[in-house]
Amino acid sequence: MGLSAGGLASGLDVAGMTQQLVAAERAPKEQRIKEQQQKLEVQLSGYGQIKSAVSGLEDMVKKFAEDKVFAGQSAKSSESGFVSVEASDKARNGSYTVEVLEIAKSHKVVTNSAFDADPKAKLGSGDLEITVDGKTMSVAIDQDKSSLKDVLNAINNSADNPGVTATVINDANGSKIVFSSTDTGVANEISIDASGMTGELAKLSFDPANPTANADMVEMQNGVDAKIKIDNFTEITSSSNKIEDAIEGVTLDIKKLTNTDDVKFATIDITNDTSTAKSSIESFVEKYNEFIDTADRLSKYDAESKSSGPLNGDSLTRSIISQMRNMMNAGIEVDGRSYSLSDFVLLLTVMEKSKLKTISWMMH
Repeated sequence: MGLSAGGLASGLDVAGMTQQLVAAERAPKEQRIKEQQQKLEVQLSGYGQIKSAVSGLEDMVKKFAEDKVFAGQSAKSSESGFVSVEASDKARNGSYTVEVLEIAKSHKVVTNSAFDADPKAKLGSGDLEITVDGKTMSVAIDQDKSSLKDVLNAINNSADNPGVTATVINDANGSKIVFSSTDTGVANEISIDASGMTGELAKLSFDPANPTANADMVEMQNGVDAKIKIDNFTEITSSSNKIEDAIEGVTLDIKKLTNTDDVKFATIDITNDTSTAKSSIESFVEKYNEFIDTADRLSKYDAESKSSGPLNGDSLTRSIISQMRNMMNAGIEVDGRSYSLSDFVLLLTVMEKSKLKTISWMMH
């Protein structure tokens, strides 16, 4: 029956009643929407945890693609204070003796007379040419900016510096300039042409081919190449004390002359690096177990409490778990034999006599 005008006049709260009716009708729907929203948020959080666990596994698998994980080599020196050693995956197993006959040194030249260190002093002007290993730089010195500090800065800060450093040593006679090659070896000897200079700076010429030609310059230290002898037979020279590939895949770092301190030579042993492979497999097992624990916790059903994880029955989660198991058991052919990731993990388990939950998961 319709509502009469008399009823409206009787003070009945029609607006309030309408709001209550609408609210009563809406409440169950809002509750269902909120519950569904909360469920979706929990599921999204679960997917995020699954994604994070899978990403950890993905990073480990990428490492397995690197040759150095399973083909790495280990190098050891019996006298690391004389010769230290590193091996790449290109190295091959073997044992070698290394004698250090010469240590590589940088070339050093010093002025024979002292220079005025007063920052207001004017030492000369012109173009100073310095050559190292066939590379020449020309340094222009202005008369008004030719103090000892200015000259050093002009040399050291030159954009085309070929590999020389200018410093000052102070002795009883005053401040002297020292020119040092940045790199060691005979090829990096320093040549200085000061024929275009005036004043005190005209004394700086030096010819390594005739080191005594200019009495104003003195050779402090010859540029020397490193020299080693391998297995008392092969002699090798290098401008650097780091010698690469004298033994294939091996870097020798020369530190001290042998035939001193009762050390005749250093013995270098190259062997398979099993520690890296073992560590990588252990890390993979850890990440795989983390994935399993995460997937199990999120997708399990507890019959006693009749409660389930947010991803219980989720098809995407089941698919990811299935793909992981397939990946562990997927075989590849190596020399006519099939191998899988699970083979490596199983081998590690046997070697370590450990109990890894991964084994039962990957085999089913």
